[in-house]
Amino acid sequence: MKKFFLFSLLSMLAVALCACSDNEDEPNSLLGTWQYEQPHFEFEYAQDSIVISMGQYRKMSIAAKDLKTMFLSMAKEKMGDYFKGVTFSDNNTLKVNMSLQNGTPATLGATYKVDERYIEVALNSADLAQLTGGIAPDIPKISFIYQQKGDELLMYFDKTYLKNMIAMMQDQLLSILLPSIIEGFDQFPDTMKQIISGSVKEQIATIFDNTLKLELGFTLSNHN
Repeated sequence: MKKFFLFSLLSMLAVALCACSDNEDEPNSLLGTWQYEQPHFEFEYAQDSIVISMGQYRKMSIAAKDLKTMFLSMAKEKMGDYFKGVTFSDNNTLKVNMSLQNGTPATLGATYKVDERYIEVALNSADLAQLTGGIAPDIPKISFIYQQKGDELLMYFDKTYLKNMIAMMQDQLLSILLPSIIEGFDQFPDTMKQIISGSVKEQIATIFDNTLKLELGFTLSNHN
C-alpha cells in the first residue's frame, strides 16, 4: 500500500490545481468540479538512451524516444483508475477526488494561492497521513504552471521544478524504489546501500543535465 500510494501521489502531483486570479473583483472561473481527462508529458533528451547503473546488481536502459510513449501508455491505463479530478471552493480550498486501490472513494484536502502563471498548493497533512497510514513523505508546497482554455485546464511541472522537487525527496523515494528493483536490497550492509544510493543520485543529476525539455502534468475538463 505504501509503494502504491506514493507512486500514485507522485504520478498525480498535478492534482492540486488551478484558479484564475488573485484579483477579488474577478470571478473564479475554476469553482466546481473538474474531471481528469489525460496525462501531459513532454520530453526531449540530448542522448539516444537513458541509462542508470546500480553496480553489479542491475542496469536499466531505455531509448529516450520510447520514454514518452511508455509513460503515456502507463499513465493512461493506471492514473484514471485512481485520480478522478479536483473540486475547487471559493475559500481558497480544494479537494482532490480519488479512488483507492480497493475502489473506495477518497478525497485529499488542500489550500491554494494563484498568480497569473502559477498556482501554489499546500496539501492537508492530516488528510495525507490518514490516507497513507502516516508513511507519506513530508511534501512541501507545490507550484504548477497552468493554462486554462474554456472548459479545459492544463497544469504541469517543468524541468527546473521537477529537478528541485526530486532532489528534496530523493532519499525517501530511493528508500522505496531500490528495494523494489534490487532483490535482497534490504539485507545489504548499510555501507553498500549508501554506495548504491549515492551512485543513483549522481546519475539522476546527470539525467536532468541531459534533459532538454520536460513537462509533467494533466489535462482536466469541466463540462458543467
